[in-house]
Amino acid sequence: MEQIRVHLFGKPLVQRVDHGAADLHSGKAQELFCFLLLNRNRTHTRESLATLLWPEAGSSVSRKYLRQAIWQLHMGLGKTGSGAAERILVGEDHGVRLDSDCRFWLDVEVFERAWCAVQGCSGELLDSEQSEALVEAVGIYRGDLLEGWYFDWCLCERERLQTIFLTMLDKLMGHAEIAQEFEKGLAYGEQILRYDRARERTYQRMMRLQCLSGDRAGGLRQFQRCSVALDEELGVRPSKPTLEIYEQIKCDRLAISRRPSVPVASPTQVDNEQADGSILNPMTRLKNIRSLLGNLQNRVQEELRAIDQVLRAKSSESLDVKIVDSRGKQEQV
Repeated sequence: MEQIRVHLFGKPLVQRVDHGAADLHSGKAQELFCFLLLNRNRTHTRESLATLLWPEAGSSVSRKYLRQAIWQLHMGLGKTGSGAAERILVGEDHGVRLDSDCRFWLDVEVFERAWCAVQGCSGELLDSEQSEALVEAVGIYRGDLLEGWYFDWCLCERERLQTIFLTMLDKLMGHAEIAQEFEKGLAYGEQILRYDRARERTYQRMMRLQCLSGDRAGGLRQFQRCSVALDEELGVRPSKPTLEIYEQIKCDRLAISRRPSVPVASPTQVDNEQADGSILNPMTRLKNIRSLLGNLQNRVQEELRAIDQVLRAKSSESLDVKIVDSRGKQEQV
């Protein structure tokens, strides 16, 4: 069982399971702990940590402050409810790292684990287990990483995790369309737009979801929202794919489909979708490629059936014409 629960999304919160919120005594002790948590899989030199936290202080002074912060961490987090000591940090030569045996729950770790399980997989292809993990992950995201903190080391991490969050929501929108959970999909879309008002891909999905839910006028209004946002934020007009969806809705030609609402990505594009650039497990990549190929095959078959229906209709119309026989007499066939 975890002894410590740490929330880094939104305002940072550190709690001991046995006796409530932890007292870290100082902001620098908290900053040190958060930095180590976000970089929990490696050892940090004392010099680099001292320079990171006290860049304006001299070497000897910053090292002294670091020792004090480490002691404060131990006092604030290293005591269990029974009064026994639990090691939080491990010193290795001149380095410091979190003790891998320390039992703690970290929201960022749960969030990243869910992300790793779906990288390269489109939302339309998520299984129930993957979608449930993503729902939990976006629920954990209470706000941007360490809200109110503007240290250089956390700004890049904040942007990276926000990008992952928005990608998760986009995948959940795709899954909601396939599952015909249109209201859920629209709610995910509104969450995305609160962070990125001009995200055109989100408007495309929301136009489809609104129309497929039975609200055709709502789908057209989503297009108007998209046009205004793109003009005000970027000074551009909606792209061709957005206009095509608009025309389909306007002409009442948008039907519920089991295929993706956006073009299927190639395996290379799927790999490039990964926010952190890590390499997928080969078996996972093979599974995703097979799913994409199967989905593409279904799309081709649907298109062929549609073309065949059009050709049959035109063939039938061509027979209903007036012809002139050899005596010049017109007759209806």
